[in-house]
Amino acid sequence: MKIYLDNCALGRLTDEQSQPRIRAEREAVLSCFLLVQQGQLEWVASQALVEEIRRSREPVRRDQALGLLTTATVTLAYSVDVVGRAANLEQLGFGRYDALHLAFAETAGVNALLTTDDRLVSRTRRTAAVPLGVRVAVVNPVDWQARSER
Repeated sequence: MKIYLDNCALGRLTDEQSQPRIRAEREAVLSCFLLVQQGQLEWVASQALVEEIRRSREPVRRDQALGLLTTATVTLAYSVDVVGRAANLEQLGFGRYDALHLAFAETAGVNALLTTDDRLVSRTRRTAAVPLGVRVAVVNPVDWQARSER
């Protein structure tokens, strides 16, 4: 099984943990890393994710996320296909990095792109049925973990 974690999901590890939702999402992301470490899950990352993380103005968050990237099973480089697919997704209303993450995830054939961004989850559901819509499951890490445990 392969997953793609976006920057929002990685950010849960350094977010303030006073809210139950944030704590639950953090635990779900940590669970993913444990499964990657045990070889039960592949984590696909991308050059877009590296770029987005490097743009962070918060040094602790940036450094931790960059350190985590070293545990990715694979980090995909840009290709003509990925850039073209991302352009199609931007036309559907996705922002630049969301479109790139989706394009990389689709290209890699991941089972799910995990994000804590509710708007991204909602937008992908709305566009899944349109021509050239999103062709990968986009799920909150807590929901993905619940589905995986069944």
